[in-house]
Amino acid sequence: MTHYRIIQLIFLFSFFSIQLNSQPVTGEGFIAMPDGTQLFYKKFGTKGDTLIMLHGGPGQNMYGIGPDLEILARNNILIMYDQRGCGNSEAGKDTVTFTHHVNDLEAIRKYFKVAQMVLVGQSWGAMLSVLYTSAYPGHVKALFLISPGPPTRKLFDERFRSFLKRDSIGQARVAQLRSQLTGENALSACNEIFAINDRFYFADTAAIKRKRGDYCSVTKEAVRKQAISGLSTLRSLGNYDLGPLGAQINQPVLLTEGAKSPVPPAEMEYWSRSFPNCSVYIFPKSGHGYPFVEEPDRFLNVALKFLSGINQN
Repeated sequence: MTHYRIIQLIFLFSFFSIQLNSQPVTGEGFIAMPDGTQLFYKKFGTKGDTLIMLHGGPGQNMYGIGPDLEILARNNILIMYDQRGCGNSEAGKDTVTFTHHVNDLEAIRKYFKVAQMVLVGQSWGAMLSVLYTSAYPGHVKALFLISPGPPTRKLFDERFRSFLKRDSIGQARVAQLRSQLTGENALSACNEIFAINDRFYFADTAAIKRKRGDYCSVTKEAVRKQAISGLSTLRSLGNYDLGPLGAQINQPVLLTEGAKSPVPPAEMEYWSRSFPNCSVYIFPKSGHGYPFVEEPDRFLNVALKFLSGINQN
């Protein structure tokens, strides 16, 4: 086989691998919230259940995990959006709070005329899923929660104390960099934060290169906006405890986390006790937050089994 032919085959293999992971966008644009704030969305797929992806943070964007979660649109409609004050979405005139995020999600549901949706929430997005479902239980079919954020403020504080003990140099540097997210070095600070945390969160750092998402693939102004919106959202939660809200949710809930996650086990234990109709799946070879990158085939199988199961009840 000639050298040229080998190069051709490598190119074709790479091209078709990308195509298998990528799903065609069936719609994108801005949606006006009741107060006029414009939120940016992308829609994939044309049939099946409607899944609404809720990205992490608060104060990140859909580009960090969205490209890797497009696979969920193979058998479903998948809608992802930049939350208020994140990515390409506007922040609005008022200080951003968790109530804004809950109301925005309801406005998005109405815009797409979805009777019942499946919420796919990662990290803070999982917390938002619980906040929304407790306010609008009739509009949620199920919750798929990926490496959920801390269920209480106490566990939030304990998580980051634990992180600091496990990765004292890296997490101390992340704390310094967060203060730079609203300044001139916002983009470089963003990139360094995620470089540090990816090495900390991933069970196998070699898998990082397979990650298609990039939280920092936005403008410097967007990074600044996100930092401000994220902090105000977190402050609005106060001394929160989402356990009592979870206890009111009767929909099927799938909680997932990685077996090699640096997150203290007490968080998943608390979450699992909170939901009346909950199942838990621990990805054996994953760390925190990215099982769809570290174990993509297993992740897709777990997701599809859960989604098909909710339609059989």
